[in-house]
Amino acid sequence: MTDGLKPGHYSSKPDVVLEPQVTGAQAARTILTRLREIMQQNEEGIWEDWDTEFLHDFRVSVRRTRSALSQIVGVLPKDAVDYYKDAFRGLGHATNRLRDLDVYLLEENAYRAMLPAMLESGLDAMFARLRKERRIAQRDLAQHLKTPGYQELMTNWDNFLKGEQLWEGMAPFADVDAVDLARKFIRKRYKKVIKRGRAITEDTPYDVFHSLRIDCKKLRYLLEFFASLFPANKMILLIGQLKK
Repeated sequence: MTDGLKPGHYSSKPDVVLEPQVTGAQAARTILTRLREIMQQNEEGIWEDWDTEFLHDFRVSVRRTRSALSQIVGVLPKDAVDYYKDAFRGLGHATNRLRDLDVYLLEENAYRAMLPAMLESGLDAMFARLRKERRIAQRDLAQHLKTPGYQELMTNWDNFLKGEQLWEGMAPFADVDAVDLARKFIRKRYKKVIKRGRAITEDTPYDVFHSLRIDCKKLRYLLEFFASLFPANKMILLIGQLKK
């Protein structure tokens, strides 16, 4: 529940503080627990349709959760990681239609400005239809977030994050220092970004640019997850550059 929170009254960023001596499993649990808290903070705003930012922040946390599960490898039980990656992928898909409609409607004025004034009225019917479709999509998503299936997923996820199994060395890197793993994961993603970036030419198709953009976003997520383990001034600079 949001307890009456409005957009901007809380941070949608992970803002995770990791102690230098934490293990990979401890770091993963801290990161994923924070992302779960952000999802929970935004649920009521989606149900009540207070503002489009609630859905946006919810989706970003789902996406970051999937990214963490995919990139912070070898620290959590593989079968559980595979299961929850699929589960959160499905949850993300369930939000796609409403977010697409939100984006169109938020840009309504910009679309209208592209047309001469004499033609602008031609968009009235289209945006009226989009608003009607959005009401349906919002209702469907709100209902989905109240279904037993969603509630069971989140209850199981909460229990998993609180479970002692994360501390018992059930994965090969569970007990390795988080800072060493962070360097390894970040370096791996960075090399992939550089390799793909160097292959870009004037003739590169759009889907390659899109893949590079996704890799940059994944690298940014890793930097954000582990930022507290490294000098703050350097991490702020790197994260800011990737955002641009």
